[in-house]
Amino acid sequence: MFASLEFAVVRFAPKVLVVVGHLGDEVVSASLEQIRGGKMTSKSMRYVLDQIAPSCLKAVIDSDRASAGETRGGRRMQIEQTATELNALYTIEQILTHSPIIRDAA
Repeated sequence: MFASLEFAVVRFAPKVLVVVGHLGDEVVSASLEQIRGGKMTSKSMRYVLDQIAPSCLKAVIDSDRASAGETRGGRRMQIEQTATELNALYTIEQILTHSPIIRDAA
């Protein structure tokens, strides 16, 4: 899963690895739609959505706890931003947990 990153770390010995996310990502939106009960997607797309679902679900739950006074649109934007940030953090955790090459280079 991390072969390209591991190759780059071994080959180029970068001082920094950056994991980024961006708002407006279709995968985040699709995962949030699935959580809201949207129609099922293809099997291959479900695999991708399953990878980001924990971050999206946590963002929805956290928003439910703190949504007093927000508009529906504001709440949706906050959920999307939180899900994106959580997914970036989860990705970092997965890289460090499952790749000794990258973990040991840190």
